[in-house]
Amino acid sequence: MAHIEQNGAKYIARVHKRGFPTRSKTFTSKREAEKWARDYEAQLDKGIAPAKTRKGTTIGDIFQLYLDNHEIDWREKGPAVSAVASSRKKSSV
Repeated sequence: MAHIEQNGAKYIARVHKRGFPTRSKTFTSKREAEKWARDYEAQLDKGIAPAKTRKGTTIGDIFQLYLDNHEIDWREKGPAVSAVASSRKKSSV
């Protein structure tokens, strides 16, 4: 969502969109500010926004990556138990 505000003789356009940081730019005319805000919102809607404006990795993304790449046995309690469990598996073979 775009918001235009006047600051003295200048206009500040701010664009807010979920999943992206707020971006603002200053213009000398209200018409230029509105045009930039419309164009930038259209880019965000199409997913063409500059890469530096996208939010980074979330903690949820990190957890999901970890879970996808590690086999977890919820019955084990820690590294000491893992060593004991692996030695039991070897002795039973």
